[in-house]
Amino acid sequence: MSAKAAARPSDRRRPEHEALLVEHLARRGLRVTSQRLTTWSTIRAGPDHMSIHAVFERVAEHMPSTTLRTVYEAVHLLEQMGLVRLLHLP
Repeated sequence: MSAKAAARPSDRRRPEHEALLVEHLARRGLRVTSQRLTTWSTIRAGPDHMSIHAVFERVAEHMPSTTLRTVYEAVHLLEQMGLVRLLHLP
């Protein structure tokens, strides 16, 4: 993924991939939450193909109170924004 987000003053301390997510959320009027940021960072840091359960396990290492539902919702939102693609395997 080579999309580049324009840095805003408040985003200068954020890694580029986080700034990209913040920009996408702002365009849709959605809140930037630690769960969304952690899910996005986990996907970016992980192997190319991860199951949602694998993403959840990694997110839960950093945020033990996060639920599987929260990760599902974050991943589906990332898909709607075009940042990830879900593969539905049999």
